[in-house]
Amino acid sequence: MAIVDITFDDAGMAFAMGDDITFDDAGFAFAVGADITVQGDTEPPLTIDLISVTSDGPLALVLTFDVPPAGAVLDPASYVLTALDGGVPLVVASVALGTPGPGEVFPKTARLALAHQGTNGKTYSVIVTGVTGPEGEALASNQMPFVAVATRPALVSASGAGQGVTVAFNEPIAPATLGAPAIWAVAPLAAGAHVTVTNVALLAGNQVAVLTTLPDLTTVESYRVTAPATLADPMGNTIAGRNADFLAPRNVEPESAAAWAATGDGGLLDVGAGWFELVPWSPTRLPVALDQLVWISLFSDRRADPDDELPDHGGDPVYRGGWWADTYSGGSFGSKLWLLARSPVNATTLLKVRQYAAEALAWMVDAGLAARVDATAERQDLGRVALRVVITKRDGMNEAVAYPDLWSFLQAA
Repeated sequence: MAIVDITFDDAGMAFAMGDDITFDDAGFAFAVGADITVQGDTEPPLTIDLISVTSDGPLALVLTFDVPPAGAVLDPASYVLTALDGGVPLVVASVALGTPGPGEVFPKTARLALAHQGTNGKTYSVIVTGVTGPEGEALASNQMPFVAVATRPALVSASGAGQGVTVAFNEPIAPATLGAPAIWAVAPLAAGAHVTVTNVALLAGNQVAVLTTLPDLTTVESYRVTAPATLADPMGNTIAGRNADFLAPRNVEPESAAAWAATGDGGLLDVGAGWFELVPWSPTRLPVALDQLVWISLFSDRRADPDDELPDHGGDPVYRGGWWADTYSGGSFGSKLWLLARSPVNATTLLKVRQYAAEALAWMVDAGLAARVDATAERQDLGRVALRVVITKRDGMNEAVAYPDLWSFLQAA
């Protein structure tokens, strides 16, 4: 008997001339004088498909396949990233497999680490080659688009004095986008002088810009610097945070090496060449630490008033405290805490401790070293008082100084 083999991809009909007909699967056959064998459908070959691409932050992509990927899946050269609508090109730096999902033994994801971030919101395409299935299955669907996610540059800090303002960014800036000085702005927030930006330049690393202004910034005044909206990073991501505020510090006098001269008994006395330094100080730059100024102010004995009750110090004349320079300053320095050294610890004493401490530190507010001074006193036991001073500086930051046993400090002072 002659056999005629017929292969069907899908259900269909076969016509042949023969005597006998053999069916392996359902089908239709019409034959006259010939033997026909009808064979079933042939299964298509197995493949692996790329089914999704998602961003994992600005520097990574996650590729998901329908079966666990193998072959050259860990080779960065297996992935080509193409910008479709004007984004900067992307390069894969390294590849790592993800973790298996619930009920899975092998992972179906690959994480691509990028050499740099792309252009935010731009569309890219990933093309995969060299990746196979776990049993060598060919890669069928190997291309898919995705939208890049990227951070945008922003101003993070600013400082300024005289005719210079320095601003720092969270990432490098493309020099071509820096713009002309006229599109930068430095404006006072309150009573400072209005200035014009005359020059702007990026420093090495392109993450810091220096602005030149005219005229000088007004000292101890707040300013706001505003960067142009055209500023962008090398990937084309435009600036997000354009403003930063700063406080212009008080002017600092320079050192001098001029010759000294003095008058003695009405005549000019030449004391030769010498050096002197005007110690710089401002709300942001102090000649000594803040806690040292508090210490000196609290434990220097202020001159007692005529109606103050004096502790029993003895001596002839009776000790009344005071600083010799008060004679020339026209005021009083130090505190009256020394008057309380032998006082009982009660509500009246605690009230005087707070009053005397505030009085002693008031000069720091008058001189611009602090915006506010707060003092609290607490009774610890029958013979112990704790004093705590909080200095609120002009920049809004606080600094606290505490004396857990004030009475022992008064005896030592």
